[in-house]
Amino acid sequence: MSRLDYDLPPMQTLAGASDTRFNELMRQAESELAASNYLAAEQFYRRAILEQPDRPLAQVGLIHAQLGAGMVRSAAFNLRRLFEEHPELIAARYEAHLLPSASRMQWIQGELQRMMSGTMDSPADPALMLAYVGYQAGSRPLVRYGLATAQARSPRDPLLPLLRRIWLEESPGDQGASSEDAAQPAQQPSSPPEADGK
Repeated sequence: MSRLDYDLPPMQTLAGASDTRFNELMRQAESELAASNYLAAEQFYRRAILEQPDRPLAQVGLIHAQLGAGMVRSAAFNLRRLFEEHPELIAARYEAHLLPSASRMQWIQGELQRMMSGTMDSPADPALMLAYVGYQAGSRPLVRYGLATAQARSPRDPLLPLLRRIWLEESPGDQGASSEDAAQPAQQPSSPPEADGK
């Protein structure tokens, strides 16, 4: 757990320093993402993944580009797969230029909320993504809300206790009142906490 739970500054780039084809694609993708050209960024990240499929930071960039482009379901699905295959990235944070713009993140939060407002049978992945948005924004209430909603949708999901432990420093046995408070808005998904814009 100590190897997964770390406190480092936000990453400033997903690209390496060497002049390889992969890193060039990653730098181009970052440039497009920072300019809010999300579809172009998504294409560059896809090309980088084809170049080196074993580089998980390209998958991180792809997820952020998909979020910005409005491909929220794909991004949520890919986030779960990333964390299951590379749990070492769960604690990672990213500089603002590696994420969709602050205004776009607010739109994403609303879109995730709309997706979560269905029946309790709807997938837990949008709620997991909402918790991720909260984690990147430094909003513990939003993280708690997203994880509590995901837990209500998928009580046996083995990923959620790990996320709670790393993102909130809470173990399943000591959630206490804070988790009870977080579970309350999960019953009223029209009014989640707001993430602070980056």
